[in-house]
Amino acid sequence: MAKVGIKPDKSGHLRASRFSSYLYLQCIYLYQGAPSSKYESLLAIDEVRGISPEELRLLYNINGKKVVFNLYGDIHQHIEGTKGVDSWEEYKGIIDFYKYEMQENYRNASQITEYCNKIFDMKMNAINTPGKGVHEIKGKEDFRAEMITQLMDNQRAGLAAILVGNVAEARYLMDAFSSYDQKFHDMTDVDFSIHLTRWNIIHIDDAKGLEFSSVIVLSGRMSRNQRYIAYTRALDDLYVYSEIIDVKDYEKESEKDLEKSSEVDGREVTTTRKYTKK
Repeated sequence: MAKVGIKPDKSGHLRASRFSSYLYLQCIYLYQGAPSSKYESLLAIDEVRGISPEELRLLYNINGKKVVFNLYGDIHQHIEGTKGVDSWEEYKGIIDFYKYEMQENYRNASQITEYCNKIFDMKMNAINTPGKGVHEIKGKEDFRAEMITQLMDNQRAGLAAILVGNVAEARYLMDAFSSYDQKFHDMTDVDFSIHLTRWNIIHIDDAKGLEFSSVIVLSGRMSRNQRYIAYTRALDDLYVYSEIIDVKDYEKESEKDLEKSSEVDGREVTTTRKYTKK
């Protein structure tokens, strides 16, 4: 890092972009070639939907084009427009591969698996036990009533989350149910920690890999893949509200918050979110 002019700050931290590791490795490969001492014979990559074809090609090249890949992941969980792939076919031309698809869902309650099969035209085998089920909420009044019921439930067990497709929807919830503000933990803000007893409000793009006993999904602004991710975050109890909530006033508020946090002392700042528990 020092050779390319990147030096630690006073705390010993290196300032780098998300793509830095790929960029530096690509530069080394282009100017110095593949390493001559040792190649990897097997690389196993989890959550591979977030690996772009260019990254896979680079790993293939620097290992003498002889490395074997074991790639694991659910393509349906890739968010459109972000780094990664929407189809396994995008890796063709780089490597030859066989595809094996697991058809058993052992994680979600059987009703949630069956609901996803119906909504997304899937054929997963539900091998888990039944949970509390799936509840589709119709209309604003029913949504408000259900939200209050869930917020007042002091017997609820396990982690809980409200998944939103727009940060402004988090602002809406905090305002519309302000008398229950101690029941919420807003994870769309800078603090990205999971609260053990409150309803964690999370943007769907940050929910991949997380699991909760109970989940409320505001799916009106979510794409197909985002809805699939949202529904499968629920292990036992799933609530789906599909109407688009009017958040025009809250979008303006979110834009102001973004402007305040994007610049410090004239410098562009990138915020790193940490996964911790409270």
